Amino acid sequence: MCYRDPAFRCEESDHPMRSRSFVCGDGQKTYLRFPDINDSPSWVSCMNGQDVAVETALLSQVEHSNLSYDCWLLLYCATTGIGNAECDTLCDEDDWLGCTINIWEICHTQYVVFPRRPILQGHVLFVYSTKTTINFATAEVSLFPDYVCYDIKRCPFLQNTSILNITNKTCQSIHDLHVKQMSDIIQLFQTCLTIVDDENDINITRASLFQCPGTTKRISGHRVLDGVIDCYGGIDEKFANACQWDNKYRFKCLSENKCISNNLLHDSIKDCLGGEDELSNLLEQVTFQKLCNGYVHLSPILVDGFNETDETHCDEWECNNLYTRCDGAWNCPNGADELNCIATKCASDSHECISPETGKIICLPVNQSGDARKSHHTYVIVRNATASGKPMYGFSIFDSEEKRHLYRIRISSTEVDTAILIDNYRKNIVANLKGIWIEKLVNVSFSVYDSKLGKWTDGFIQRNTHTYEDYTIHFNNQRLSAKSSRFSKNIKVYTQQQNELLAQFRYRTRWLSWRPVKYDLNIYSTKVPDAVYFFLVLIIDHRGFAGEN
Repeated sequence: MCYRDPAFRCEESDHPMRSRSFVCGDGQKTYLRFPDINDSPSWVSCMNGQDVAVETALLSQVEHSNLSYDCWLLLYCATTGIGNAECDTLCDEDDWLGCTINIWEICHTQYVVFPRRPILQGHVLFVYSTKTTINFATAEVSLFPDYVCYDIKRCPFLQNTSILNITNKTCQSIHDLHVKQMSDIIQLFQTCLTIVDDENDINITRASLFQCPGTTKRISGHRVLDGVIDCYGGIDEKFANACQWDNKYRFKCLSENKCISNNLLHDSIKDCLGGEDELSNLLEQVTFQKLCNGYVHLSPILVDGFNETDETHCDEWECNNLYTRCDGAWNCPNGADELNCIATKCASDSHECISPETGKIICLPVNQSGDARKSHHTYVIVRNATASGKPMYGFSIFDSEEKRHLYRIRISSTEVDTAILIDNYRKNIVANLKGIWIEKLVNVSFSVYDSKLGKWTDGFIQRNTHTYEDYTIHFNNQRLSAKSSRFSKNIKVYTQQQNELLAQFRYRTRWLSWRPVKYDLNIYSTKVPDAVYFFLVLIIDHRGFAGEN
């Protein structure tokens, strides 16, 4: 587990689904891409406060004494700080839809460098044209730089003529650099040299290092074929001789002579020709203790016409046994295998848990545990970073501990938005969605596969795009309603008749389309299949809160 292992391989590449994240410095796993989010919960931010210290150093008003307070606040809110309470003062709260602000009218300069200090790789600056007008009525207020300035000595492969006069920097427009989003900028400049050396003074021959062709940059062999581009042109991700580094942190493809980083295993992308890096049964040796423990560890195989896994034919297997007893996981549906394992104030036949209604600790009798009418499922949903040659964006859905990759969602967007939900273990499509936008309403049709009944059920979602608040979900002869607010981070789904809370979706970060985003999804009832809520999340994300397009 990389978040417990401050080794070089973890600090450099601790998660396979995105470009390099902010490094906390102690091995903690994080999804942060700088700038950090002020109001992120502790499990997203660095526990040691490293991210807060860096953000304060770069973005604080004290560091921008050359700007007026109003100019600083506008740039801060329009780039990274829309969730800050001070940002609410920029517009009349009764007229957010009509709120537009021209940067020149506030800052009174031709262009503005923000932040003043380099924001990437110790030398990259972002520059904004003051001709830009910010429209706060849009769903995503995230100002994109008009120019990027850099140290040409560190990036000798880039254009060496500058179109702006900034001391010791070469500046180019984002159009000339061929970057369209923040992830493109990050990917481009992480291929530059980290230090400038005199090539004649370098005498490094260690076989464990890889030299980027045409430059003096050398990287560790661990960073070759790890899913992150470190050399200009992505040469390190095309290198064919990575098997020369024979170590336990590489996976050798069976279908071709290719050795990839273990970070690329189970990332929903086939990096081996035969896709064996995504097959669980080639990656794990299931022990006897894992058989029939309620969790699927191996991909299904066809036996006599039936798909079978390590959880097949377990009807007569006792869930509360020597191997499952007090292992920290509910192997029995009612959690009987975890009773009396730790000291609590509850009776011996009750679980200590937190009530979803009150948030207080209660004692839940075992005969009520696992009741579908009172079930409470928590999921973590992560939006993948955009990478060259990879899907534009998608989602991965994990359990609350992020230990099990339950589902993955592929999204495409043209004139019609489409998405499919894939069971990550069985590899089958369990739901699909198609959204069609018209002038005042968004109508989204979806279908969900019921594995028990063996059939698909259709439904649709309507949203009034002028109010930003109300959704109606029609599914299985039921009508559900979803409530949110224009700048709220919480969306709640209710039954329309009983007004019963079924699900709550919480957006955990700000509008930063250039980095992976994490969400919470709590399901309080199984009356409606979970997949419906997954799609509700997608719709809100793509058009309302954090969509990239």
